[in-house]
Amino acid sequence: LEKTVTKKNSENKKLEDNIKACDNKKNLMQADHQKLADKFMIIISSEKEENLVLRNKNKDLEEEVSAMNDDIEEMQQLFFKEKDELQRELDSKSKFKNQT
Repeated sequence: LEKTVTKKNSENKKLEDNIKACDNKKNLMQADHQKLADKFMIIISSEKEENLVLRNKNKDLEEEVSAMNDDIEEMQQLFFKEKDELQRELDSKSKFKNQT
């Protein structure tokens, strides 16, 4: 009976050691998992930040292009106005020459 008890105690000790080893492995795996989750969150956060920066740059560029288009439109209007004025002046000089 004593041998059986000693044997059972020895088996129980091995089982307890295995449980401790499994718990340690589980804790290490959880720590690794947490590290990976933290890295992932940092990457996601970084990408969100980069996205925001790019969106802001895009918005700035759209505003710049819009302002340039407004300038171009204004220049075209001035050009056509000057062209019309020069054409009238030319027509006026032509009429004057034809009258003399």
